[in-house]
Amino acid sequence: MICKFIHLHGEYYKCEVCGLQIRTLDPSKIFSSCPGKPRQKQPPGLLRKAAHYAEAVTRHVTTGMETRTDEEVINILQICEMCDQYTEDHRCAVCGCNLSTAKSAFSNKLRMKTEHCPRGLWE
Repeated sequence: MICKFIHLHGEYYKCEVCGLQIRTLDPSKIFSSCPGKPRQKQPPGLLRKAAHYAEAVTRHVTTGMETRTDEEVINILQICEMCDQYTEDHRCAVCGCNLSTAKSAFSNKLRMKTEHCPRGLWE
């Protein structure tokens, strides 16, 4: 079975069967095998999470350590909470990051102005 994509917004599409979300200009050229049921959330392993964190901190530090306001963080967190990859332990199942309103950018990726959603749902 091939995924059946529906348009979400802009360049974003979602399979109406399994929930796979993609970013593309032409979804008719994407032939993804659909499991026929919602996909399981598979968070990245410890090494992958460590690599994502190291990359995020490097970008944050090398660009002046700018942070988002409380309002910006709350708006982003609300977007994350609606995503099918948001887990019960308040993490992103795609990148593995902890998602919260914590004040320290080093413990909260949402605070770092240099960071964005790995699925393109927020910049």
